[in-house]
Amino acid sequence: MSTLHETLIDLFNDVQKRLHQYIRPVFQNLSLPPAAMLLARSIAQEPGITVSELSRRTQTAKSHVSNMLEDMSRRGLIEKRPDPDDHRLVRIYLAEQAAEQMQQVREEIRHRLMVAISVVPDDKVVQMIAVLQDFKEALAEPDQE
Repeated sequence: MSTLHETLIDLFNDVQKRLHQYIRPVFQNLSLPPAAMLLARSIAQEPGITVSELSRRTQTAKSHVSNMLEDMSRRGLIEKRPDPDDHRLVRIYLAEQAAEQMQQVREEIRHRLMVAISVVPDDKVVQMIAVLQDFKEALAEPDQE
């Protein structure tokens, strides 16, 4: 691997860390930890998801997911309903309050990122878009070593 590639990898790592630091204040103003927001996002993407599937999707221990869901349920952020076909299963749905909070978070993060990006000249933004699209496509390809 060339020094150029190593520099790019290091830069990706640095950007990822700074992005987390840059948006962290958005989450600090919430009553939910970021892990619960991750669960809420998965529930919003697939209403009626089961605890087991949520655990697999988020790669989080089922017991930890269950504990977070209990907390979210107490706060009125999710609804638990029995599966109509298999009463052993519990289906999880996002409550309106959580959906609104997630939308606010998305808008705040988007706003913060727009402020940061606004200092980059348009020609550089166009270049960044092209490079990131290429990288996204490369990541979608099967592992190549």
